[in-house]
Amino acid sequence: MAIIYEDNKIRFEKRVYENELEDLKKHLDGLKKAITVDLTACDDLHGSVVQLLLAYKTLYSCQFEFSEQPSTYKMALEGFRSVENDCNQ
Repeated sequence: MAIIYEDNKIRFEKRVYENELEDLKKHLDGLKKAITVDLTACDDLHGSVVQLLLAYKTLYSCQFEFSEQPSTYKMALEGFRSVENDCNQ
């Protein structure tokens, strides 16, 4: 199992696949309060898990802890930069 559930903290380790989604959703449904999400030891996160965390983040406060490694899930959870692209050039 790549997700470790603690009181108000959830730790993700190595690769987290979509088969972990149902247990994560059940855990979050039981909490319904601010959490800390530790992703410092996470190598990869399935898109459905990212979506669930983003949905939870809209309702409750979430603090994310990331490693220094760049990743697409980190960009999604932190929010993308707003960059104006001029496509007419």
